[in-house]
Amino acid sequence: MSSATTASVSPATLIQKEAAADWDIWESSNHTFDTPGAAPGLGKFFFDYADNYEERVVVLEGSALLHPSDGGDAISLNAGDAVSFPQGFACTWEVLEPMRKHYAYFDREGNKTVSNAIACDWCEVDCWEESYYVPLLPEEGGLDLCVACYGDKGLTGGEYQREGTAA
Repeated sequence: MSSATTASVSPATLIQKEAAADWDIWESSNHTFDTPGAAPGLGKFFFDYADNYEERVVVLEGSALLHPSDGGDAISLNAGDAVSFPQGFACTWEVLEPMRKHYAYFDREGNKTVSNAIACDWCEVDCWEESYYVPLLPEEGGLDLCVACYGDKGLTGGEYQREGTAA
């Protein structure tokens, strides 16, 4: 089975590598996996590319298999690959070798943008349109909370946000 919203993988070109040099870096060693007992940096986790038009990736180290949620064929990622994830693609990542990758988000016109994903840190519901940011200790960052969780917990002092910006 093949999907119209599938990831596109190819060897990274010199131009892609140069463009990715200033993108953010994700490391599997810092990720929480859904695989109990897996070695650090290895395991499985689900990811839904529902929020931005496109995420582009250049794999620096490691390898993974992506298992598309629509039942499509597994996709192999290895160091040196360039990958494009269209909006609507969802899969389970299976990291086989600890991975490092550059990544960035792009809008419909191909311009680099920021992620438009905010999920409530308590109930995990999407709260991009409306949320509260509750600061913690400086070294711990803060919590993004949906309006319901913020109210249910009786919290105060949070910053009300619309689409990730103070409102």
